[in-house]
Amino acid sequence: MFINENSFYANEYFLDMEPSKCCVEALEDCTVLVVEWRDLVHLLESNVYCMKAYIKALEYSIRYKIGRENSFVKECYGTLFGF
Repeated sequence: MFINENSFYANEYFLDMEPSKCCVEALEDCTVLVVEWRDLVHLLESNVYCMKAYIKALEYSIRYKIGRENSFVKECYGTLFGF
């Protein structure tokens, strides 16, 4: 998976509050911020600007995933039914 510069990434382990099994490898020098769940919750509860930015990042992620799933479904139906 490639992630764009200045992007936000979290996986299902983040939502489950479990340690992640993901490994991150950069193609070039970068800065990675690792945030514990409880620290993120505290930050979001205490700073409305961070909460708004977090919501925007989640909205973007959901839109991207829905678009990906829709294109996959269209491709599968096209293959199965000759669309």
